Amino acid sequence: MSPLRIDQGSPAHRGVQVALALAALVVAFMAPFVLDKTDTVLVTQAGAFALAIMGLNLVTGYSGQVSLGHSAFMGIGAYTTAILVQDHDWSYFATLPVAGLIAFVVGIAVGIPALRLKGLYLALATLGLAVIFPRVIDKF
Repeated sequence: MSPLRIDQGSPAHRGVQVALALAALVVAFMAPFVLDKTDTVLVTQAGAFALAIMGLNLVTGYSGQVSLGHSAFMGIGAYTTAILVQDHDWSYFATLPVAGLIAFVVGIAVGIPALRLKGLYLALATLGLAVIFPRVIDKF
């Protein structure tokens, strides 16, 4: 008996992808009710890193560009959320659109000058962003 073969791009392949995505969402939403606090934090961190990896996959995998500045954009969103929750008593969920918008605006500000860069030069520009970000955060 041969193993089950599902061709990429077929309806069965799409069904498996949707089923796995739904299973991941169920695990993510059930984690706080089933796991203790430490394990919930680990699952949350894994989810955040998975989102960052998917964004990097879009840039590297589909366009062939090398970007090293994703950590800075992730940090911009995280610091925006932290400041709004801690200093301004916002709800965590209310900060998510604002954090995304601020990271988007910074991304546009960095991306427009970087539009003409390719290959190694784009990698160097995004590396510069990743290196300067912690210094800017320390300053302010």
